[in-house]
Amino acid sequence: MHAPSAVAARLTPLSDRDKLGIRVEGLHEVNKTWIKAMRKLPRGAKSRGLSAPKIVPRLAFEVSPQNAFEVLTTESDETIRSIVRMCEKRGFDGVVLEAWSQWVAMQLTSVPAAREAALDFVRRLATALGASTTRKGQPKELLFVIPPAPSAPGNAPRASSAFAWPELQEFHELLGGVSLMTYDYSAGTGGPQPNAPLKWVEDCLGSLLPPGDAALAAAPKVLMGLNFYGRLFTPKEMRPIVAHELSDLLEEGGSSVKVRWSVEHEEHEFEFSKNGERHVAYFPTLKSIQVRLDEARRWGAGVSIWELGQGFDSFFDLL
Repeated sequence: MHAPSAVAARLTPLSDRDKLGIRVEGLHEVNKTWIKAMRKLPRGAKSRGLSAPKIVPRLAFEVSPQNAFEVLTTESDETIRSIVRMCEKRGFDGVVLEAWSQWVAMQLTSVPAAREAALDFVRRLATALGASTTRKGQPKELLFVIPPAPSAPGNAPRASSAFAWPELQEFHELLGGVSLMTYDYSAGTGGPQPNAPLKWVEDCLGSLLPPGDAALAAAPKVLMGLNFYGRLFTPKEMRPIVAHELSDLLEEGGSSVKVRWSVEHEEHEFEFSKNGERHVAYFPTLKSIQVRLDEARRWGAGVSIWELGQGFDSFFDLL
């Protein structure tokens, strides 16, 4: 299981106007006390075969479209060195690189030369991190975040720009894992929709893992995204919500609250009235999470959670 952290760092240009260059920003937000506590195993953990979690912060690629290609080509060596130095200085076990969605938005992944430059950047970064060791003498890891290939309603098709089986087949041995964003299905829609309908999740996994022995070998590196947050739909807005917000909304809704299990999507829907208006929320439950854990297990994949503090404490009982 991989549990993504908040953004611990960002790749940004030194200046968009006079000097390209790259720097890693946001490191002042790193909580050293929290990291130290995370590395400390509880009593008796080693005897049960447990090891301390790896600290692999999420690194966001925040470079303008005008500079992105240069960063991936002429500036790539220095960018990679900066990331490796950051990991060595901070004692990180690697990074979770969130960049493919940004590259898709910049249309880099649709242009053959730019797409190859992006893939080569990932390839060389993974190799450079692997050549650097953790405190325990293990190679540092690169985990790579990718959007799902099958588009949700309201989003443009991603077939030509997707990171799919051909890429996974090449990269799975090089990467620590591929975090597949199988959530936010409803983000591009206009009305109430589930967060991650099961059939769509299956299609997303299928785009990465076709039938065959080769895909079976790569499957453990695929981390199926599992949302611990939900989404609220009102006549005026659509926004993400976390557990305590759902609890407050349902309490306010009182006798108007209706809870339904969608057989089609395998998610719970919460409907209630507020100020005379219909509100609908989709939020994970023990049942919906278990269904998706079973799905990941069926494919031989792992899971990545977005994110741990946003759901109910009872969710941990399933992990």
